[in-house]
Amino acid sequence: MRGFEHLANAARSKRIVYISGAGREHSSRVRSLAKDSGVPCEVRTGSGLDIALEGPGIQVLELEQKEPVQAGKPGMESGRLALQALEIASERIAVSGTRGLVTLPLSKHHVSLAAPGFHGHTDFLAERFRSDVLMLMHGERLSVIPLTVHIPLQEVSKSLRTVLEDPATVRLLGLLHNWSALKGAWALCGLNPHAGENGLLGTEELEFIGIAADRFRRDGIPIEGPLAADGIFQEFHGGRYRLVLACYHDQGLIPFKALEGRRGVNCTIGLPFPRTSPDHGTAFDLAGTGRADPTSFIQAFELVAREGNLWM
Repeated sequence: MRGFEHLANAARSKRIVYISGAGREHSSRVRSLAKDSGVPCEVRTGSGLDIALEGPGIQVLELEQKEPVQAGKPGMESGRLALQALEIASERIAVSGTRGLVTLPLSKHHVSLAAPGFHGHTDFLAERFRSDVLMLMHGERLSVIPLTVHIPLQEVSKSLRTVLEDPATVRLLGLLHNWSALKGAWALCGLNPHAGENGLLGTEELEFIGIAADRFRRDGIPIEGPLAADGIFQEFHGGRYRLVLACYHDQGLIPFKALEGRRGVNCTIGLPFPRTSPDHGTAFDLAGTGRADPTSFIQAFELVAREGNLWM
C-alpha cells in the first residue's frame, strides 16, 4: 500500500478507523504493515460502531463480501460495499464524532446498481447530515469552488442563480474566509465569454452574477468580479488569486487540475466535520497493480491529520 507510512505516522498519536471492502487478504496486509511500523492495529468485522482501540492506532473494519470482489473489476457488489462503507462511517460519526472523514474515489454508476438514485459522496453526506454544502478543490497555490457541479450545461444558468442567491452560500464562503490557507484575493468568474461584454455576449452577469458579487463584498467576502474566466487563471500565475469561484464544473476544474496536478484535494464545506477526498476518479485500470499515484490521497489525509478543524 503506497502511502501507508502517512497513516502509520498519524496513528502514533491519533485513532484511525479504516473501513475496507477489499477482503481479508487486504486487511491482513494492513495489520502486517502496521506491525512493521510499530503501530497498534485491530481488525474487526461487523457494524463497526464499537471502538476496539481506546488509544492511538489503526482500527480496520473489514466489510463482508457477499461475493468475491477483484481489484480493477467493479460491479454491483463492489458498489454495495462502497456505499456500506459510507453508511457505516456516517453512523459512526453521528454517534462518536470525528476529527475528519477521508473518502476514496468510487464509481457512482456501480453504487447506483445497488442503490438507485445515488449521486455521490457529497450529496449523500449533505442529505445525511442535513447540511448545505459547497465543493472546494484545494491546492497548494490555487483553490477553486465550482458553484454548480454535476449538471448539464443547459441547466447551469438557472442553477447558478439559485446558488448565488442562497443565503447559505454567503455563510459557507464566510467559513472559508476565516481559514488561513485561503488568505489572499478571491475572484468570481463570469458565466459567458468575456464576462458577457456588458450584455453583448450574455446577460447573466448583469442580471444576477454582478449583483451577487456586490452582496458578497458587503458581507465581507473579499471577491473580485465577475471577471472573464479566460483571464483569471492567467492571473494565477502571478499569484493574484488564491481562490476562484467558477460558474460550472469544467470552467474551474480543468484549469485547477492542469495547474495543481496531483496535489489537489476535494473538500466538502458545510458538514459538521471536515471531509476530504482525492481530486481524481477510480482509475480501475491501475487498481491492484501498485502503479497508482497516491499523492492526492496523501494530501487529502494529511490535510485532516495535520490541521484538524480546518475551516470549521
